[in-house]
Amino acid sequence: MGIKLSTLLLSLGLALGVHAQIMVVSDVDDTIKVSHVLDKDSALANGPMIHNAFIGMPELYHAIVEHPNMLTLKYLSNAPKKFIGDIHHKFLKTNGFPKGDLVTRRWRQIFSGSTHKIDSLRRFIKEYQPREMILIGDNGEHDTEIYAQIRKEFPHITGPTYIRVAYSMLGDKDERGKPVLRGQTGFSTSIDVALHLMNKGYMKMEAVESIIKTSVPTLLAEGLHEERGKQIAFPAWYDCRDFTLPELPTLVDIDAHELLQKYGAKVNKRCSIRAIND
Repeated sequence: MGIKLSTLLLSLGLALGVHAQIMVVSDVDDTIKVSHVLDKDSALANGPMIHNAFIGMPELYHAIVEHPNMLTLKYLSNAPKKFIGDIHHKFLKTNGFPKGDLVTRRWRQIFSGSTHKIDSLRRFIKEYQPREMILIGDNGEHDTEIYAQIRKEFPHITGPTYIRVAYSMLGDKDERGKPVLRGQTGFSTSIDVALHLMNKGYMKMEAVESIIKTSVPTLLAEGLHEERGKQIAFPAWYDCRDFTLPELPTLVDIDAHELLQKYGAKVNKRCSIRAIND
């Protein structure tokens, strides 16, 4: 007996739908928002601010979600919803990040030794059943361990993990960064992530060149001192000594290529020092 047309179309639709299975999960503080969470005074001062995004991160995320197989974007924060939830919403909107669900801690989780992040990731996976996950965080608190645990529990879900190297393992005890673990890729700015995504086939060169031409001039013009409350690439407390810039590719767009070379020189210089004091 022949296969009915309706059954064939349904099967085709399901097959196509399987390919639209890339989930992106991003931390907020010290990943896309300049927060300095390992210093209580700075964290309190930066917390209510809504313009303090890391340069190029909104443009990077827009390029990521334009992938034809994109499923959903989640902003996953350990910040308490009662105190920071509205501020994070305003931060995302003010800086032009693409729309995505913001998931924060609830009141009852604040003092309970919460496993909020890893529980949320498990829930996302159960609900959406992604084939691939792009995980983005930083090395200030527990993102490295949480993301590594998720990769261990769900080895069938592929995709890269990016960790912003905002703190050095050589830093003072109170501001010592966590090591980037096996299978994770460290980054210093949005440009590093864009280049790696291009190499992995998640992003076209034209999109990367656009991010470079939009973000790098501002980054190059940035001084060595933190300017609190505005978009910035390297705040004064930033300690990226553990980051090593990979070999930069050759780009087709000449202007973008020249900017990328200048970017490389800037990153190598800035990440060779501990931090910049006021």
